[in-house]
Amino acid sequence: MTSKTAPRDYTFIAPLYDHVFQTFLSEGHHDISEVIRSLKNKRDSKILEVGVGSGLTLPHIPSTINYTGIDINQRMLQEAQKKRKLLGRRKVTLEVMDAKKLAYKDNTFDLVVAASVITAVDSPLKVMKEMIRVTKKGGMIAIVANLQESDTLKSRMVRIFDPITRKYLGFRTDLDLNQIQKLRNIKLVDYKRTNNILGFPLSSFLLFEKG
Repeated sequence: MTSKTAPRDYTFIAPLYDHVFQTFLSEGHHDISEVIRSLKNKRDSKILEVGVGSGLTLPHIPSTINYTGIDINQRMLQEAQKKRKLLGRRKVTLEVMDAKKLAYKDNTFDLVVAASVITAVDSPLKVMKEMIRVTKKGGMIAIVANLQESDTLKSRMVRIFDPITRKYLGFRTDLDLNQIQKLRNIKLVDYKRTNNILGFPLSSFLLFEKG
């Protein structure tokens, strides 16, 4: 995570992260994992996960793929390292890094993913631009985020609680789909609502192609 408060907050919940987030956000992680597995027959494909956290996606990474996971929080990465060792994965690299300043060259990765990260950082569009920059032309970008779809009465009401959700729940409510779609060099190829709790979707799954 790249929020200014994330290293402190997620350090505190790191040991409990899997239990909490697998309960409420498992459907979104499954959507991300499906995209990752689609590359299993493309040997030596390169994947970057932004905000890898405790490594919930690691069990779903095909062994043929070169996978890099980054997170700004060292404690969360320690949890991910435990999973990597248990899985015996050699093509997995985990690094401490700020998603707003990715230390990779342009057009490096075939797929860049971010599960429940974009609306949990302080500069979501800057992070998205960095993700686009390091994705190869023709490559894919998959995200799960709690986005507002349009400027409706409902979305305006939700935004009223933005200061509360940022402070106590760690996510923002002021980012909408239109803002992301206006970014250069990407087109939306798949979209669905996900992370359903009692029939209410908490998040959106979006898959983009870099042009």
